[in-house]
Amino acid sequence: MKFTQALTVKLLQIIGNPLAFELINRIRGNSINPADAKGMASAAVANTYVVTFNPPITSLVKYDYIYVDFASTNTGPATLNPDGLGAYPIYKQGSVELAAADIDINVIYPLISTGTSWQITL
Repeated sequence: MKFTQALTVKLLQIIGNPLAFELINRIRGNSINPADAKGMASAAVANTYVVTFNPPITSLVKYDYIYVDFASTNTGPATLNPDGLGAYPIYKQGSVELAAADIDINVIYPLISTGTSWQITL
């Protein structure tokens, strides 16, 4: 059984326990603790977001989730570089580049790693 993001969210709603998220991710083979996978992203250069986690994420594998609160709205296609692990493009709906203002401030977005890009749920 593949644990999609929608299924993971539904299971969390049913179980109602934050530790369930970690269990589900570990079953799926992911290594990021959700309590540590939240960060504020800033963009020194437009649409080039950098996020730092505490403790830092040291590696990413396909299907790892992170949660990011972006400090600025995007003006077009964007990249995200968590903890210096490399800047990868952020896509919505599979391979659709972000349009201006897709990312809003004061919203915490879930992102999932594909290994070569980030998928954002808007």
